[in-house]
Amino acid sequence: MSNNSKNNPLGLLAFLALVLEAVCMTIMLVNRFAGLDIPTSILLTIANVFLLIVIFCVAWSYARTLHTFWKILFFVMLILTIAGLVVPLF
Repeated sequence: MSNNSKNNPLGLLAFLALVLEAVCMTIMLVNRFAGLDIPTSILLTIANVFLLIVIFCVAWSYARTLHTFWKILFFVMLILTIAGLVVPLF
């Protein structure tokens, strides 16, 4: 592989999301079997944000080649997704 793969910010975000998900799943497993109550919601939220950034960047690289309708639909979905993340937190 080339050195460019090490400098890919989308790959880094995807990798960090994977690590956070693995940590959360491990904590949830320990919670279940040890009867603990270690919160994982903030880690899951951060992992979801990382994944959404990766998804929307890749989706935009596809959508920008399409007609205007699809570009508008992309931005509507982006706004709705961000609102869905932010609104329940308050």
